[in-house]
Amino acid sequence: MDQVKTISSYRKRHKRWQDRIPLQTRHLSQLVDTQLIPYFETFGFTQVGKQYLSADRNDLVEAKDICLEKIIDNKIQNIYISFDKYDSPKFQIYFNLHQLVPDIEFISSESLVRKSNQYVCFWGKPWWLPRIFWTDAMSKYLIKKLLLIIKQILDFLKTGVRGENIGNKKILFKK
Repeated sequence: MDQVKTISSYRKRHKRWQDRIPLQTRHLSQLVDTQLIPYFETFGFTQVGKQYLSADRNDLVEAKDICLEKIIDNKIQNIYISFDKYDSPKFQIYFNLHQLVPDIEFISSESLVRKSNQYVCFWGKPWWLPRIFWTDAMSKYLIKKLLLIIKQILDFLKTGVRGENIGNKKILFKK
């Protein structure tokens, strides 16, 4: 499948997913679609329906996920937003940098987190809060908060400088 057909297929699947999820999650997902994705697109990222580096040509981006890619100087920058598999109004943001040639290999891979001592973070509804209490105002506040710190992703992918909201894998292996 070429990338145009793939993104068209992805958008249909993503829309069907949004139509069947709870209202709280749908509202948060639509805010991500209308505010976070355009932010990254202003910096040259393109939303894709299949990752460039996927070994299996049939391995499409899941309907609940969003994948953005940008190729610069034989490197691929990738941003991946993944919603909760149980349709809760929360998501994670991963990003990585790959070498394009001669071999496709990871240069770095990290997550956007609340505190630098975290490895991963779900953005959105906390686990202890019933979904019914997650409001549209909470989703708007979350996106507004993310827009203030999200530039750290771009800085990390471009320069390797780790901001205070970039996950730290080394902490996992700390003795």
